[in-house]
Amino acid sequence: MRPRISSGPNSSRSRGWKKAAYELAFLFSSVADASLYRTKGWHDIQSPTKKHEVCENSKWSFPLCEQCVGGMRFDGSGECVLTEETKQLRIKLSQLAKERNQVGCFLYPYLSSETFSRRQRFAAHYLDESRAQRILDIGAYNNPITSFITHCPSKVTIVEPCGELSHGGLTAWFSGNVSCRVTKEQTLVNVVPASIKTVIQSNPLFHHDAVVYIGCDPNYGPNWKELMMLPRPFKLLLESSFITSGKYPASETDGCTVVQEQDFDFNQCPDCQFSHPSQRTYAKGRKLIIFDCGSRIVSIRSRDEANRLVQQLCDDIPSPKTRRSTSSYKALACTSEKHIYDAAFLAINASDLQEEQGMRKLRDSFESNTKCKHCKARFKAKKSCMQCKAERHECRKRWSITEQQVDDYKDRMKVLQQATEHQVAGIWELISDVSTIRCELSAAVPQAHVSELLKESILLYDKLFINALKFEQGNIQAPISDRFLIEKCPSHLNLQYMDMISGMEPILEIGRNLAYREMGTLISFFPYRHLFTFDSVREKARHQRRVLLDVGANGFTASPKQLFDMYGAYLPFHDVIMIDPHQEDMERIPSFYLSKANFTFLKGYVAVGSRSLDPSKLDVITWMREHILRDDFFVLKFDVDEGTSGPTMEWGFLDDLIKAQQLELVDELYIEMHYQWRPMWAHDLHSGQQRYDIIHQLRSCGLAVHDWP
Repeated sequence: MRPRISSGPNSSRSRGWKKAAYELAFLFSSVADASLYRTKGWHDIQSPTKKHEVCENSKWSFPLCEQCVGGMRFDGSGECVLTEETKQLRIKLSQLAKERNQVGCFLYPYLSSETFSRRQRFAAHYLDESRAQRILDIGAYNNPITSFITHCPSKVTIVEPCGELSHGGLTAWFSGNVSCRVTKEQTLVNVVPASIKTVIQSNPLFHHDAVVYIGCDPNYGPNWKELMMLPRPFKLLLESSFITSGKYPASETDGCTVVQEQDFDFNQCPDCQFSHPSQRTYAKGRKLIIFDCGSRIVSIRSRDEANRLVQQLCDDIPSPKTRRSTSSYKALACTSEKHIYDAAFLAINASDLQEEQGMRKLRDSFESNTKCKHCKARFKAKKSCMQCKAERHECRKRWSITEQQVDDYKDRMKVLQQATEHQVAGIWELISDVSTIRCELSAAVPQAHVSELLKESILLYDKLFINALKFEQGNIQAPISDRFLIEKCPSHLNLQYMDMISGMEPILEIGRNLAYREMGTLISFFPYRHLFTFDSVREKARHQRRVLLDVGANGFTASPKQLFDMYGAYLPFHDVIMIDPHQEDMERIPSFYLSKANFTFLKGYVAVGSRSLDPSKLDVITWMREHILRDDFFVLKFDVDEGTSGPTMEWGFLDDLIKAQQLELVDELYIEMHYQWRPMWAHDLHSGQQRYDIIHQLRSCGLAVHDWP
């Protein structure tokens, strides 16, 4: 990357005018002349001698080059800008620097000294030995750990409000592949200009196997409780002065064990400039502790309480030998609830979390509601509200389509295609119009020319939707709680899609997808950004067997057809397997679709943890083991419920899935988690916050999971 700094900044009077110019640029344009606080001989990742790959727009996150660099957001014009929080933080730092006769964020010249960098060298030695691959560097200042490690990790995320200090460039941000110091390999480096407190609550904060926090400050940086919210497992390298170290544990706690400790005494530091008038009194005695934070500790008390709550609902459930219809599902759901292992999934008294209802508000990315919010039960609103009616009542209806209607749809599509170009404001009204066409074409009797037009509508919808997603970044404030933290990231997780997950639709607290938030559509199968919308995934999938397993299909025209069409606009599935206990509408598949893929219907119930292939108690994980290969592209949808109250099955299933080795077979997962959401649902064993926290964390771990529907 670049060598560490060996001395403080040059303060020559001849550079006074540059200093003034820098201060103005720092405050108003967020672009800095980094040479003002670099010494002679500085080399950084912006140097022309360093090979690196970046997006054409430096504010975009590499390698997708679709969204802003972390810590930034799109404004109303589609430009990436610093968040207001980061701007205010940089102004505050600039004022402090000015008081110390420095510029920009350059507050602590002693941190640039050779002597003080002993801390980073000690940490880098441990990281090299452990071969950490995904490193989070908190508050790197001008000594990022990339300047000291010799191995080549796959990804390094540097969180520093004054990012120009960390990468030696002209901007507070950076994202790109950078040549490693020793090998010819490259590391994906992201410099995130934000506070770590904000990043911890981001959507999502990806799992890192090593977290470096040198010079930790509980007043400005994360406290211990916040650090413990990071996805596990990870190694934590925590360094602070003896003065503040009491605010961070120095012994084993919260499932973190002490691996190594090192004390530093900087009372003798000839190159620290401690005697300089501009310096303050600094803590010269420091300690670095390395923690191994594995699984979180499971609370036995919460497990006992969960079992008691489940038992209250399940005592009156008939035994498996006598169960019928609805009671069959409830008995299986009770078994699923009792099968849960991870404490985050355990049953709770959801009535204790009624305050969550206040955060379920309809709002769009521009903080104003679209017309479709006002769709009423009779659906007498304008055309832009047609989707509300279409998706709920027409998408599953079979009807013929005339040639005149096809021509009309083609003309409307042309108009919408033109309106799509450079569209920013009002984008959800365009999405609503395209949704109406898509839904009506989906409901028509399948024919070749209709199918082709349906494909065009799906591609246009995705184009608009992906554009709309850009404005979600940095605009959604939906922090996870510390109550429902999963024990650790799944051991058998397929990690190849971590970059793509950042471009997917956000996980919302309301428990529905963006169609509900923007247009009030309770059930919509459309607003998803799936993996085939990413070029690299699609290119690889061309050479793979592509399989869809729909558990809880509820008829071919429901989710099986919608998912088949959604992916088929890019690449069709080879095999589609539908599981449902009810046979109605399952086998009436149009011949047009039967000619495109192998469709299989399995009539029966699923049973979590049964490890059986018996149709009366089919275990999905066992089925996957027998039918899915590691080289397949496998999409799993799980939506199994019956009624609006009582125990549900998906909590136990998801817990079972993330513990199983077969999780590595799943490329993409759609799942509906039922919880208490009155007046719609009365599933009192789980809450919306619990659902949000779990799905959010699994995305952070690298699972391409979507809320369904």
